Amino acid sequence: LDRASSGTGSGAMDPLPIHARAIGEILGSAPMGTTTAWVLAVLTVIGLYVIARTLRRTWWILGMYLVGALFYMVVSSWPPGTFRTMLTGVWYNDSFRLAALLPVVTLPIAVFGAEWLVWRLRALLEYLATLTPEQARSLPSSMAGLARLRLPAPARVVSVWVVIALLGVAAQGGTLSQVQQRLQSIFAVSKTSDLVDEDELKVLQQVDGKVPQGGVVVGNPLTGASLVYALAGRQALAPHIFGERTEMEQLLLDHWDEAAYNKDVCPAIRKLNAYWALDFGTKTVIPTEDPFPGLADLAAGTAPDIEVLATSNKARLVRTTACD
Repeated sequence: LDRASSGTGSGAMDPLPIHARAIGEILGSAPMGTTTAWVLAVLTVIGLYVIARTLRRTWWILGMYLVGALFYMVVSSWPPGTFRTMLTGVWYNDSFRLAALLPVVTLPIAVFGAEWLVWRLRALLEYLATLTPEQARSLPSSMAGLARLRLPAPARVVSVWVVIALLGVAAQGGTLSQVQQRLQSIFAVSKTSDLVDEDELKVLQQVDGKVPQGGVVVGNPLTGASLVYALAGRQALAPHIFGERTEMEQLLLDHWDEAAYNKDVCPAIRKLNAYWALDFGTKTVIPTEDPFPGLADLAAGTAPDIEVLATSNKARLVRTTACD
């Protein structure tokens, strides 16, 4: 799940351009190749300048930023290996997760930059207001025009707030708008959706009418079947890919589709009230070895004593009749 482990052709990508790109993404608040947030980039650079001048008081903010930046740069540009794992552990050995943390360490820096910019603007307006007409004429034409305005104190305060508002509005473009578009495309339900596609959603929407309250649904969470709890209000036998399983739960996850001929399965089905299963095929949201072999025959269409309760193309909600 990162760029560093991907490549084209027979040779690996040169690490130097990847490192440089990662640094640019950090400074530009544009992780994972998103559009550079130019307003935030400028404020971040100014903020780093301010912190460098006040390092005795703000060293910890800079340290937090550098740690986050280092982790992101390593994970997004170094190939997987001992160094990466030693530095970030298992969970944060994923550039997407570290990209989500970058705003947390970048925002304080950008705030320092914005504060410096606003105070400099206010100081400039106050300075221009004190100039005499003769002094104002000696300034460059653009500055002389501001000096001639002679803004009163309330107007100067309002102008500062206007600048703050403009910075806030400008910061909404770039990365934010692109991220919104990406999220919309990622989470849109279509015929080719990774976790739950249109057919699977149609089946899930029928579950509450087919499975009684208290019924437990067997399914492979890697195919999105565990969303039966969120979308249909029925308990999933395996609500997550990982987790502690009881002996009976593990038995069903390994052998549910053998109920017709495996004498150990039906007692567990009756005990857990797990007569139902979702067959969402073999396509999983991440490539992995199947940790739920108890649905393999069901997906292959060879499991005996199966009653189909709802279907949409290849997605099915079924019930075993072997334990009636």
